[in-house]
Amino acid sequence: MCSTLAVHAPAPAEGSSAADLLAIFRAHRARILLTYALLVGENLVGLAQPYCLGLAVAGLGIGSTAGLLSLAFQHLAATAIASARRVYDTRTFTAAYADLASRVIPDQRRREQHVSRVAARAAMSRELVDFFERDLSIGVQVGVSILGALGMLATYDVGLSAIALAAIVPSALLNHAYGRRASRFHAGLNDEIEREVAVIGRGEPGEVRSHFLRVAAWRVRLSDSQAINSAILEAALLAAMIASLARAGALADGDPGRIVAVFRYLMMFCVGLDGVPALVQQAGRLRDILGRLRSRDDGGDLAC
Repeated sequence: MCSTLAVHAPAPAEGSSAADLLAIFRAHRARILLTYALLVGENLVGLAQPYCLGLAVAGLGIGSTAGLLSLAFQHLAATAIASARRVYDTRTFTAAYADLASRVIPDQRRREQHVSRVAARAAMSRELVDFFERDLSIGVQVGVSILGALGMLATYDVGLSAIALAAIVPSALLNHAYGRRASRFHAGLNDEIEREVAVIGRGEPGEVRSHFLRVAAWRVRLSDSQAINSAILEAALLAAMIASLARAGALADGDPGRIVAVFRYLMMFCVGLDGVPALVQQAGRLRDILGRLRSRDDGGDLAC
C-alpha cells in the first residue's frame, strides 16, 4: 500500500537526455538562434520605453511633442519585433518537440519502461522543449529587466542602483530555499503523473480518487510554497521601491519626467525579480524530468 505523498527518486542510467536535447538544438539551431535574436532585440528596445516616457512627460510640460514622437517610435518598433518573434517561434519549437518526442518514446520502450511511464514521460518531454521556448525566453526577459533597469537607474543616480541591488540579497536567499522545496514537491507530483495511465486503466473508484487527491495535495504544496515566497519577496521589493522613490524625488529638481522614468525602471526591476521564482521552480521540475528520462529502473510500484 502506498504511503501518502511518498516520493520515489528515479535511478540514473547510462546516456543523457540532455545530450538528446543538445542534439535537437543543433538540428534546429539556425531557427532557434534567430528566435533568440528577435527576443533580445525586443527586450533591448523595450528597455528604452521608460526613458522615452520620461522624455514625453517632460516635453509636455514645456509644450514639446518630440518626446511623444520618440515614445511612439519606440512602441511601434517593440511591437513589430515582438509580433515577428511570436509568429516565428511557434513554428520553430513545435517542430523541435515533434523531433524530441519521436526519440523519447522508442528510447523509453527500449529501456522496458511500463507504458504508463512512457506516456507520462513523452508528455513531460514537452517541458524540455518548453525550456527553450518559454523558460529560456523568460530568463532573457528577467535578465534584461534586472540588469537593464539597474544600468538605467545608475544613469539617473548610482544610489538608486545601490538600493535596488540590496533587494537582490534577500531574493537570492528566498529563492534558494524555495527551489529546494519545489524540487521535492515536483518529484512527488511526477511520481503520481507516471502512475496515472495505469490507475485510470484499472478504473477502481477508490484508487482513482486516492490518486487524484495525492496529485491535488502536491499541487497545493507547490502553490502554497510559491505564495509564501512571493509574499516575503514583495515586502522586500516594496521597501526598496519606497526608498528609491524617496531618493528620486529629492534629486528630481521638479522634473516630473525624471520621476516617471525612475519609477518605470524600478517597476521593471521588480517585475524581473518577481519572475525568478517561476524559473527556479521550473529548473527543479526539469531536473526531475531529465532524471526520469535517463532512468532504467521502474522506480516504484505502478499498482499502488
